[in-house]
Amino acid sequence: MARSGCTLTLVVLTLALSGCLQPNPDFQPDDPLPPAADAAPVTPPLDAGAPPALDLASPPPPVVDAAPPIVPDLVARDLAPPPDLAPAPDLKPPCPTGEAAFAGHCYRVIEGWMSYPEARQACKAQGALPVSIGSATEAAAVYALIPKNLQAAWIGLIRTGDGKKAFVWESGEPLSYTAWAPGEPNNSGYQEDCAEVWGPAISNPSLAGGWNDDACSTLRAAVICERTP
Repeated sequence: MARSGCTLTLVVLTLALSGCLQPNPDFQPDDPLPPAADAAPVTPPLDAGAPPALDLASPPPPVVDAAPPIVPDLVARDLAPPPDLAPAPDLKPPCPTGEAAFAGHCYRVIEGWMSYPEARQACKAQGALPVSIGSATEAAAVYALIPKNLQAAWIGLIRTGDGKKAFVWESGEPLSYTAWAPGEPNNSGYQEDCAEVWGPAISNPSLAGGWNDDACSTLRAAVICERTP
């Protein structure tokens, strides 16, 4: 009985193996593998066939002449005369150190006790004359030059006749503006032929900046000179 059981088992295994080794009718070994999901598509090669035939019956397109390139007239430009050059600015100050500038003129205060003839000579030594005043603006600028401790300074106004107001400027400028102090010129003693401007130290402050006629021999502590640079 044991041997019969072994024979039966061998028959069953033989049948099972024979069933596994049967060919699969659906298997096709030459079928290509399916493409991967992330594979890039394959671009088919370009058609390298013959070029298209030329249409010899149609006339060729017209040939358009290209415009010549624009070349700047370098020769004319280089030969042209240079433009008129403006004169270089004068960088020098209008007046040297020690002088004040106003309306194109230079002013200087020379201190020292002097008569009017001496004051005039001191200005001439600087290439100037005692100041001539032609407007209220200039009068204010001249007064601002007088040192605070001075009572008066000579200006370039001189008498030319017998009248109280017969004055002219030493420079020859017309007498178009005056700033006489109240009651002046009075020609006191009939000898006041020169003129001065009252300074900041005058005893009566209301007279400061006003003009006064005085004897030319009077000694004053300063003269105001004016010149054209």
